[in-house]
Amino acid sequence: MGRETPVMAFFAGVTVFVLTVLPIEALLGRVVESGLLLALPIGIGMGMAAMTVVYVGMGDDPSSRHYRGAFALGALGVTFVFVLGAGVVSGGGFYFSVGAALVAGVITAVGVAIGFR
Repeated sequence: MGRETPVMAFFAGVTVFVLTVLPIEALLGRVVESGLLLALPIGIGMGMAAMTVVYVGMGDDPSSRHYRGAFALGALGVTFVFVLGAGVVSGGGFYFSVGAALVAGVITAVGVAIGFR
């Protein structure tokens, strides 16, 4: 696996982050006073999921360590987005929802890293 694989995965994640945050912030900016606070965590989660897909997809012959790291980051991002969305939709406080999403994402990532061998 060359150096270009992690670099391409990083830039794919950043691109997805930007392309996710800008429209969500524009839409939520009309409804919520600070739509950027909701758009940033969603963009981070989607960007991490995109990095995982690109990193694993571009890998020539990645080791199990690379797969575990990539899937753990992807699990963190996807879990973060879903738990944050559920917390915000259910009417929980924003900061509580972000904290719960972060904790759930980290627990899921650790579980995936340990279980995926």
